[in-house]
Amino acid sequence: MFSAGVEKVEKAREWDIQVVNYQWLADNYAGQRVDPDNQRYQLGQPCEGVSPGPYVLEMINDQFKQLLLAWKMPVIVTPEQWRRSFETKQAVENDEGVFPNKKLRMQSAPPSEAEIAAKAEEHQKAGDTHPAYVIAFSGIDDENKHVLTQKLRYLGGRVCEEVSECTHLVTTNGRRTERLLEAICLGKNIVNPYWIVHGYECRQWMDTLDYFLHDEDQERHLGYNCKRSVVRARHKKVFE
Repeated sequence: MFSAGVEKVEKAREWDIQVVNYQWLADNYAGQRVDPDNQRYQLGQPCEGVSPGPYVLEMINDQFKQLLLAWKMPVIVTPEQWRRSFETKQAVENDEGVFPNKKLRMQSAPPSEAEIAAKAEEHQKAGDTHPAYVIAFSGIDDENKHVLTQKLRYLGGRVCEEVSECTHLVTTNGRRTERLLEAICLGKNIVNPYWIVHGYECRQWMDTLDYFLHDEDQERHLGYNCKRSVVRARHKKVFE
């Protein structure tokens, strides 16, 4: 709620826009006849009862009473309907296309900072010449992102925020996002999270092509092939 000294209020008055309090909106919603010039709706007047309960709403008018009538009637659900709804709920909750991060949370625990430091020292002593992989994430929740980042650091990679700076974009599906479209246009490697998960399990980088993003449903729906689009962008830039 605004007070008289607020900049928006001053501007509204300057532009000859009428200013009313929240009570005016609440009474309008309740179907009452309201006059914006009424003292009750002037700025600074107290707003009372702007969040009435169902019993108060019933007393306002017959229309509200009719609308609330349905909530007083019990809903009859047969055991068969209950079973089908439960199965549908379970199917949706376990659908990787809907909740891609759920299965990913079952991956193994991340390495400790001590293990990461020891592995980095081991790489340095061995003179590891493997190309440095720089990873950006898209569509990964914070919990999974932390675990994947630790495993990535163990393998010798690092994380960046900008897609333009990464060598690989790690994402869960092919839904159109700004980061995915940017990665395709720049010809970046786009892989699923298991490229990191399995790499950590095997203690080595996995072949990028084996984990290149392939979301059959999204690619069919949007009419594109992710891998082919990336290869095409590498040979001919989408934007010069």
